[in-house]
Amino acid sequence: MRSQFKIAYSFLKPIIEKRVEDLRKGITLQAEPDDLLQWIIKEAPLYGKQEANPHAISMRLLAINFAAIHSTAILCTDCIYDMASLSANVQPSFKTVTDQLREEAMAVFPSSSAIDKRSLPKLSMLDAFMKESARLRLSGGLAMIRMVTNPNGWTTSDGSLWFPKDSLIGFPSRPMHLDNGVYKDPMQHDWTRFHHYQQQSPETDVGETLEKFGLQNQHIVSASNDFFVFGVGKHAWYVRSHLDD
Repeated sequence: MRSQFKIAYSFLKPIIEKRVEDLRKGITLQAEPDDLLQWIIKEAPLYGKQEANPHAISMRLLAINFAAIHSTAILCTDCIYDMASLSANVQPSFKTVTDQLREEAMAVFPSSSAIDKRSLPKLSMLDAFMKESARLRLSGGLAMIRMVTNPNGWTTSDGSLWFPKDSLIGFPSRPMHLDNGVYKDPMQHDWTRFHHYQQQSPETDVGETLEKFGLQNQHIVSASNDFFVFGVGKHAWYVRSHLDD
């Protein structure tokens, strides 16, 4: 871990120092970079001098990258690989998944200026594709690993199992996602598996909730008892909704 940080720091240190110097010289707002690194540099002095040096800024940037970006980058990479794989063996007379997803995107967003968050729920095919890739690629052997902290241990709601303090409890995520009793042909990437068209009239406000259309359990950020990528219940990953952004 330390060796990896040294490598990253060797790249970040001169960039941070230059940006700090530019701020001291009074860089114009138009020329100022608008990215995460710049935000950290500008906010760091508010937390003391110890947070405003290149080393501390680099640590904060890498921590945010690891916590917030790596999982999204992995999912996007998996989706690209799956899209390429599924499109490779399609007969010329048939539309590939890439063609269909592109057509959906162009229908929802005819031009770049038309992109807005309120229209994202209409990308139901893309959402279903990403959820299927997540089902196959993102789940590990265990999910929602928790430690029992109650001195008296913890008993399941039906009273059948008791776990002493400091026990580690997890749920079989990947076995559930590959269980043919839960999913038909679980080893196959069926990108239409979670696809449900939104049955709405042309007058329907696209900003209305997914629950109204009965899609709350099919959306990629929905937590359910058969999709454990984001956990389940009240302790499900609470920032998963930002995936929509």
